[in-house]
Amino acid sequence: MHGQERLQRLAVQKYDELIATSALSSASQSGDFKDRNLDGIEWKADVVPSGVTNLDQIKVTVYETDSSGNGGSAEIDGLRYNPPVTTSTPATGAGG
Repeated sequence: MHGQERLQRLAVQKYDELIATSALSSASQSGDFKDRNLDGIEWKADVVPSGVTNLDQIKVTVYETDSSGNGGSAEIDGLRYNPPVTTSTPATGAGG
């Protein structure tokens, strides 16, 4: 697999993982792929308000940090829906 294609696939996989596990808060996050035995490759995820209520834009960037690599990078972005938090008050019935 070519370097750029590998970075793109890793970006898609990390994006899917973050969305599926709801592991992404409203702050930026970053990490590496050492759990997959891939040294010299890191990722960063940014959450940006989209301007639409309850909708965030998610951008995942995967990049090479190894000095022997070509310094390539790949990005993927998409949208995440955040359901509104609803509060309910207990119904009060007439006693009798």
